[in-house]
Amino acid sequence: MVKLNPSLAPASPEPVSWKERFSSLLGVWEPFALFLLVMGGIYLGLFTPTEAGAIGATVLFLVAVIKRRLTWQNLVGALLEAVRISVMVLFLVAGANVFSYFLALSTIPIQVATWAANLQVSPYLIHAIIIVIYLFLGCFLDAISMMVLTMPVIFPVILALGFDPIWFGVIAVLMMEAGLITPPMGLNIFTVAGVAKDASVEQIFRGVAPFLLSIFATVILITIFPNIALFLPRMMLK
Repeated sequence: MVKLNPSLAPASPEPVSWKERFSSLLGVWEPFALFLLVMGGIYLGLFTPTEAGAIGATVLFLVAVIKRRLTWQNLVGALLEAVRISVMVLFLVAGANVFSYFLALSTIPIQVATWAANLQVSPYLIHAIIIVIYLFLGCFLDAISMMVLTMPVIFPVILALGFDPIWFGVIAVLMMEAGLITPPMGLNIFTVAGVAKDASVEQIFRGVAPFLLSIFATVILITIFPNIALFLPRMMLK
């Protein structure tokens, strides 16, 4: 982006020494250390991803307390937001369980999977159709809603077509995130617009366009070369 538009990060008028460059990294040591703690703990098998989220939140809470950046107003606001999101997710999961139960009784997922597997077309054509569906749903729904509504039907289809479930999970997440930055209801766009008061929603949509294209390019690369997504998981299984 800076190469295309140098004004985004203008060069320093004076040369910067390597000592100054490394010392400037001290300002971001907290997120870097948190990344190493969370991801390192997951890949070393010290805790699960859910536990890693709890540990990361606890460490950030302690850092905020130690640096005296946490006020009662911010703490109460964060807790209320956490409760709101948790209740929303729990209702979605509860509804998804009922939805999945009735789908299993109707045998719709099995019938759809069998129908898709018997189609005289390339499995990658069905895969492309699923990607388009996720992109469309992302314009109107958040990622959790998309997962609980579509996975009971789509996941058996993916298995019937012979695709790796971990590989498809990576692609599904990418497409869900792409849907969150596409018009007309890109939820992430409106979140950014609420923070960046000096930028209009139209400007933000134009600004994320290159990143949307990069997501599509990544999906294409992972589809052509599945080992990009499966290399690390396969190392963990050894």
